[in-house]
Amino acid sequence: MPSRVGRGRARAGEEARSDGARTLSGVIGRFKTVTTYLYGEGVRLRGWPRYDGRLWQRGFWDRVIRDERELEAVRNYIASNPIQWHLDRLNPRRRPNRHEFFE
Repeated sequence: MPSRVGRGRARAGEEARSDGARTLSGVIGRFKTVTTYLYGEGVRLRGWPRYDGRLWQRGFWDRVIRDERELEAVRNYIASNPIQWHLDRLNPRRRPNRHEFFE
């Protein structure tokens, strides 16, 4: 399962609202809550595979995209992310390479 979600935009200042209605953290938190609930329903009602521990990692990383060059770099990263999952340290089925045993 990919360790990252790459979709979404927020307008400048939107994440700074004091009422919490449209903060980036609020949107991400709600997304994680809803998708975890729906996946749990799929496990119970549709026979989807169970997951051990947490479905989502804690926290998230955000980034401000300032120009077309950065936007293109992020798009390429998002497009290539799923094919890199077998190398990701967060993948529980990944086999560490020999150099990682000494880190």
